[in-house]
Amino acid sequence: MAKFYFNISDNDGMTGGDLPYEYPTLADAVAQAKTVLSEMALDGIPRDDGSRLAVEVVDMDRRPLVTVSIVLRIDRAPGGSAAGTSSGFSTIQVDDVR
Repeated sequence: MAKFYFNISDNDGMTGGDLPYEYPTLADAVAQAKTVLSEMALDGIPRDDGSRLAVEVVDMDRRPLVTVSIVLRIDRAPGGSAAGTSSGFSTIQVDDVR
């Protein structure tokens, strides 16, 4: 079993995990990061255009391995009127930083 930490970035800022969690593989840790991210989204999606909620999976040496995030994207119609504003967030994005 490998040990991983989870760093959390949400609407209130970023916090580093203090306790390691054990998972058989990195894929299992990433699956847990996705679950944590979905629970974070229940508390509220990102507030501003381009902002994100993220869970970063790091190893025992605190080196980043994978980041799972939800990004808010606001698309405005040409002319930028409020009536043409739509907002949403992207699908879960997994960035492999190794």
